[in-house]
Amino acid sequence: LLTIGIDKYPRLRGLGELQFAEADARGMGEVLDRLYGFDVIPLCGPAASKEAIKGTLKRLGGELGDGDVLVVFFAGHGIVIPTSDGNQAGYLIPADADLDTNDFRDSERWAAQALDMHQLSEDINRMGARHVLFIADACCSGFMMNRGALARADLKTFLFQKSRAVLTATTQ
Repeated sequence: LLTIGIDKYPRLRGLGELQFAEADARGMGEVLDRLYGFDVIPLCGPAASKEAIKGTLKRLGGELGDGDVLVVFFAGHGIVIPTSDGNQAGYLIPADADLDTNDFRDSERWAAQALDMHQLSEDINRMGARHVLFIADACCSGFMMNRGALARADLKTFLFQKSRAVLTATTQ
């Protein structure tokens, strides 16, 4: 279980601090450890930098195999911004992001500073773990999945084949 919680963003302009993201991440870790025996990797507050999050996900993606389950819980800010080509990009914002949420002119800066939701989805799909669940408690987190992207399957499919799921707090 990778728990990520960010209340304070010292270099983020345009969005306020959060009150319970770090407590929620710690609580999720405590419950899944106590009730289900998950090994918990907490990244809270300043420790939840972009480099730490991406590095931990990459390491877990390579270490975990077909008999493993990975749950990722992210509580923090998320945003969808317009891109220069008329599309949109969705980002989860790490603790060290140096961004102004009222300035979307430099899409390369956003890509360098924040966690691209579509890239996270692709990374999750490539992981070696049998089951991966990504829980995103952030505004605009529904951008991670296209509506209706999950096909219907029976329980046998979920038990014996690889599965990937994203649970989001909001729509796009």
